[in-house]
Amino acid sequence: MAYAFHGGKQENGTFMNPYTPLDGDMKKVAPIDCSQDGGLRISHIEPFTTGRPVDPTYVPTRLKRGGPSPSKQPLLEIGSFNAGGLLVSEQFKEILEGLEPGVHQFFPMEIEQRGKYLGKRYLFVIGNRLDSLNRAHSIPKTDPGTLFSHLTSLGEIKKVFDKKSIADHHAWHDKYCRGRYVSDELVAALKAAGLTNFSCIHYDEA
Repeated sequence: MAYAFHGGKQENGTFMNPYTPLDGDMKKVAPIDCSQDGGLRISHIEPFTTGRPVDPTYVPTRLKRGGPSPSKQPLLEIGSFNAGGLLVSEQFKEILEGLEPGVHQFFPMEIEQRGKYLGKRYLFVIGNRLDSLNRAHSIPKTDPGTLFSHLTSLGEIKKVFDKKSIADHHAWHDKYCRGRYVSDELVAALKAAGLTNFSCIHYDEA
């Protein structure tokens, strides 16, 4: 099974905690390899959604959190970050590294709020860019060069992922379809560990 994966699920309340980098330069953060491959455009505008590693030179190391105070809203284990990134805990990092070692990037972030240190999280950058849809079972049935996420249709839209293409990958961005996708093994491991600040939508595989 495959899941679309989202961080930042709140247990109490629905307020967001925006993050402001205290160092680095987000405008200069970009994938190491920006060569185009016929899929969704690869650029510095959303560097954390391409499925390619980013150059660490300008990635921030310190963040200031806004929004509700820690007493009202603790630091999330899996939270959203600028430009499509995720901030994840040490436990998330260990789980994914155990399933798929050496593939993804985890940049340590020291987080503070109102002048007080809150804790450490990792900026998680997915290192897999796959052509993972099973077009024979998806609706509409698209050619490999067609961007599924850019299609508009008055009829049914259905994503079915391809088992062979996913193989042993546990987190990926699809080359032709926007979104952050993960395996059922990763979701099961996160739930078994008690991590709760995420939501996921199940998709079939064929």
